[in-house]
Amino acid sequence: MFYGIGEAKLPLNFRSDKVEEYFSHIKKNNYGEIIFQKKLKDHLEEVEERTKNIFYKNTGFSIQNEEISKIIQIIGKYHDFGKYTEYFQKYLLGETKSSDNTNHANLSGVFSYNHFENVKNERLRYLIYYIIKYHHSKLKSPLNDMLFDFNSNEKYMRLFNTWGKNLLQNKSKIEEEVMINFKENDFILNDKLLRRNAKKIVKESNIENYYLVNYLFSILINSDKIKSSETEIYENNEINLKIVDNFLQKNLSVDEQKNKVRETIKKNILLNRQENLFTITAPTGVGKTLSSLDAAIELREEIFREKGYLPKIIYCLPFINIIDQTVDIFENVFKNENIKIIKHHQYTDIFEKNDSKEKYEVQKLKMQLETWQGDIVVTTFIQFFHTLIGNKNSLLKKFCEYAGSIIILDEIQSINPKYWRLIGAVLYYLGKYLDSKIILMTATQPAIFDNIDKLGIREKINKIELLDDNKKYYSKLERTKLVPCFENKIDSNEFIDLFSREYEVGKSALIVVNTIKRANELFDKIRNMFKSKDEISCFCLSTSLIPKHRKILIKKIKSLLKKNRSVIVISTQCIEAGVDLDFDIGFRDVAPLDSIIQVAGRINRNDDKKKKNSPLYIVHLKNDSSLVYGSVIPKVTKNILENKKEIFEKNYKEIIDNYFFKLNKEIEIDLDASKKIFEAMKNLNYDFKSTEISIEEFRLIDEKNKGEYVNLFVDFYPGENRELSILNRYLETTKISYSEKRKDEQLKIKGKFNNFVITIKKKDISVEIENFKINDWLYYIPYKKRKEYYDDFIGFNFKGEDEIFYSF
Repeated sequence: MFYGIGEAKLPLNFRSDKVEEYFSHIKKNNYGEIIFQKKLKDHLEEVEERTKNIFYKNTGFSIQNEEISKIIQIIGKYHDFGKYTEYFQKYLLGETKSSDNTNHANLSGVFSYNHFENVKNERLRYLIYYIIKYHHSKLKSPLNDMLFDFNSNEKYMRLFNTWGKNLLQNKSKIEEEVMINFKENDFILNDKLLRRNAKKIVKESNIENYYLVNYLFSILINSDKIKSSETEIYENNEINLKIVDNFLQKNLSVDEQKNKVRETIKKNILLNRQENLFTITAPTGVGKTLSSLDAAIELREEIFREKGYLPKIIYCLPFINIIDQTVDIFENVFKNENIKIIKHHQYTDIFEKNDSKEKYEVQKLKMQLETWQGDIVVTTFIQFFHTLIGNKNSLLKKFCEYAGSIIILDEIQSINPKYWRLIGAVLYYLGKYLDSKIILMTATQPAIFDNIDKLGIREKINKIELLDDNKKYYSKLERTKLVPCFENKIDSNEFIDLFSREYEVGKSALIVVNTIKRANELFDKIRNMFKSKDEISCFCLSTSLIPKHRKILIKKIKSLLKKNRSVIVISTQCIEAGVDLDFDIGFRDVAPLDSIIQVAGRINRNDDKKKKNSPLYIVHLKNDSSLVYGSVIPKVTKNILENKKEIFEKNYKEIIDNYFFKLNKEIEIDLDASKKIFEAMKNLNYDFKSTEISIEEFRLIDEKNKGEYVNLFVDFYPGENRELSILNRYLETTKISYSEKRKDEQLKIKGKFNNFVITIKKKDISVEIENFKINDWLYYIPYKKRKEYYDDFIGFNFKGEDEIFYSF
């Protein structure tokens, strides 16, 4: 009974007449007319059905899958039960404004917890409440629950009393819809019991709880958002097992070595298909991308035979520029096949392959993208790991898609060494609890799984190298050699002296440095050096070029190299991975050894025997490496390379293994970065700032102060052109007052818009550019002013200190 608590104050215009029909969602047009409405009964049934369908039946949790399946169906069926209050229904119709009374998630969570007291597993029963409560927000620490706040307790007691009385007034109609009988006690806030259960689950400090919570939460919000938006659900299709073979035979010359690599990898993954962790360690140029895809397709078919479902293939890469290239390859492989490929990164154009803007709503296309409705997903490390280690509602929609999937992590060595142990641990448990098949692929396999016992993990980690005879592939290579030049740290003029001695006119050369400022400086000096030689073309590549401009230059460089023209490219790290270029000679400022090996992969890439042992000179330019990489990584690299006159390619694996071994020892002192995040995951500390670091503070890439940076749109072409119209279209969207409509219109041009945007420091904005400020984070350079601030060769003219910008 509701005695002595009082009731929450009702809105002044609230009418107590009973609701005839209950709705979960209503959409109105700009004139306030209802254009879409969904009955609450239908929505609850649809979400329940989807949660049941997408729950993966082969999880590895300590709780039986049948028991978890029942819980997720309860969560799906009653997640919006609180919408049955007249307060919410009148808010939905626009008759009242949002208020404490219209909050349905708290009510739905408490009702479900109270009503299903027959759930004997207290952990699961608490999670029913917890997951429903937060399904419209980010996940929060169980100890950070406002319902447990002493200062708010009386207010919430009144609210639950009010909600309970209102629902009991409409009891018979609601019970008819939800097919259960509820009682007064279902609406009592037993905050002490909930708090005790919250403390208990946190005190367990069990990493299994993190995966269970995030998985169940993801199933709910994925199902809820897909069904509320009426997004079409994609059913995966079978893939022809000969698809990669057919593509290679039609498009590329037969390469016996690459074929052997593919067959070995496929054989080993099928023999060890019961395992979850795999590695492919192979030198650049042996076809790892298509080999891993081919192996994933074979494994996918075998899983279908044994378990009856077609896994999603998730292919992850560190940089956006590599994603576009990889998607192009995959689309050619699957040309004329009924296979859907999803490309997902922060600049994805949702209309890139679909121009039917009016036929298919923006939000539905966005939902398909963000829930990975496709056979194959190509995405970034940022998308993948910030979903795996995170609490954001927008990202966690796809966490459930990891279950039972085949995940390929390409260029895994690019991850910051301070997170190696954390990444090793979370990938291991992803395989253990969600049965994901994870393939780590690189030419330089880092020590991701070494010493993760330092995180308190006592389980034995078993990983399978799929190219188990990889040493023979390294031992036969004679494409390049490293030539350390570490006698002294040098400046730009001294580098030019070295370059002049080693470079021969008529050859192509690649110079990779660590900062934009250095790249621009060397570009000016080298261009002036050869200004009288028309046969030599000089280029500068960095993130000071807008993406559109950079793509144009890379296309031009490729064309010149294919014609055997003399090309000199000075670049920052943006060229290291995935850019398919082939030079005769190279120069690299000191960097992580794996990055140096990546640059070597751009020298004599096509294994021209006439260019046997083409040199990559390693230098140490003053100040730059420590600015970007700190002191430890360059020190370890120099320690491995110095006192060696030359290192031939057949020895690269030996030196890289030694490098990772030594680097692993050096980063013992930086174990805290991994340990603190892992402890936060075990304790479900999503956001609790008063203790140690929280989960939401994890950043795969260290971020500077965001307030120091702004975006700059560069009007790249003259006259009335498409690019200017994109900017104008964006400016028009800012005038739309209705937020949902504004976001939809901005999504339509997002991909094209970002082709003309770079990120810069605020201090690099001149007084004159301030006149072209659009908002606090966006400026633009009109075409008439472009020459003053944006150079046709180097891009934006930075002032003062240099910054490196990565695209993820």
